[in-house]
Amino acid sequence: MEIPSHALLDSDVVAAWWSKSTDQLRSNFAAYVEDTKLAERIFDANFQSLPDGGLVVEIGSGIGLLSRVIASRGLHVVGYEPSAVGFETMTDLMQIVEAAWVGPDRGELEIREKPFVDGADLVGQADFVFAFNVVEHVANPGNFVASATSVLRSGRSGRFVFPNYSFPYEGHFAMPTLINKRLTSIVMSRKIKKANEDFDSLAFWDDLSWPTCRSIRRSLEELGIEHELRRDAACSYSSRLDESQFLTRGGGLARLARALRPLVVGYMEKMPIRTLPVIDLRTRN
Repeated sequence: MEIPSHALLDSDVVAAWWSKSTDQLRSNFAAYVEDTKLAERIFDANFQSLPDGGLVVEIGSGIGLLSRVIASRGLHVVGYEPSAVGFETMTDLMQIVEAAWVGPDRGELEIREKPFVDGADLVGQADFVFAFNVVEHVANPGNFVASATSVLRSGRSGRFVFPNYSFPYEGHFAMPTLINKRLTSIVMSRKIKKANEDFDSLAFWDDLSWPTCRSIRRSLEELGIEHELRRDAACSYSSRLDESQFLTRGGGLARLARALRPLVVGYMEKMPIRTLPVIDLRTRN
């Protein structure tokens, strides 16, 4: 596996850790580095629109790399990372990021190693709130998005990017899905059980809330949250077809998507938003 790199991480420090680490930790670290690069592309315009010192709330900050990148822009970042089921190695990987960090410390960074409930001390204060591949891990996506939106100052926006389970593919397990979670769990039970020997994959599967465009819109309409669905993030995902690490994680289906790249790109750009594999949800307070 190729050693992952990031412009704001010392490559020698990463390489030294890499040589002594386990295959699973290497794989996890590589995935988070590549996810950070993708998130930087997806949310770049949002970050650029913020004032110097603006407050950003990141829910699900992972290994903390993206939080540090955002803070290096001169922003104040509060990141929440509870290390939920399937993410128990997060603290170890956070330490590697801290040791290898060579970026500018222009802003402020606070990582809260606990779940985001309602951010009570931040209500009405944030300039931007976002979550990247987090909503599918919370029990009630609609309530979660509403709570996250409540931290925003009046007129400010939030953005939440996560899988759309109307699309017949489950990215964490790199497998096709069938109609709903129950049927998929029956037909794909063997693959789910054997997905990863380093954590309880069944518990991870049970944790998935299976959000769809239809279900999230219905919930937010009932809660009175101003929202919009767009295709920008889904189109950005097409760039992943050039990442060797992503192709390894995604298995045969990812490699097939690369072979059919023009069709994939066309699908992301032309098909109805409700049918895309990625939900790009914008909210406003």
